[in-house]
Order: sequence, then structure tokens, then C-alpha cells
Amino acid sequence: MCVRKTLRRFPRVGERKHDRPVASVAVLGTSIALATQNLFVRIIGIIFLAVAMSWADLIAEECRLDKFFPNNNLNFVIGQVLRWEV
Repeated sequence: MCVRKTLRRFPRVGERKHDRPVASVAVLGTSIALATQNLFVRIIGIIFLAVAMSWADLIAEECRLDKFFPNNNLNFVIGQVLRWEV
């Protein structure tokens, strides 16, 4: 019973389309960090980049567990591409 409630509460991540915000926040953070000489604004850009990297790490972890995309091959490829250790 608890498992069913959890599965209903947390559907497959690939069904929620979280890949677009990750790219948007990463591009926004990079442009903010590189476009200005103001230290405070650069710190804001670095924070945006950190948030995007944490989202990408979560997506990569879900792909390694074969839970993000419905296709296992796609999960493997995206899980390898989003490895930040590389």
C-alpha cells in the first residue's frame, strides 16, 4: 500500500520533462557569470550554475537507475553524457 502511494506521488521523472529547465538555468548562469565584472552578479551566476549541475546530477542518477526515460538504451547514453566526473 505504501509503495503504491509513493509511486503515485513520485511518477517517472521522464514524464515531467525536467531537461529544458536544466539547460535554461545552465545557459542563464553561464551568461550571468561571464557577462559582467561585478563580483556580486558573478556569484549569482555561479549559484545558477550550481543549481543546474545538481539537477543534471539528479537526472544522471535517475538514468543510471533506468527510471528517467522509458527506453533503457537512452537511459544509459544520457546517464553517461551527464556524468560530471568526466
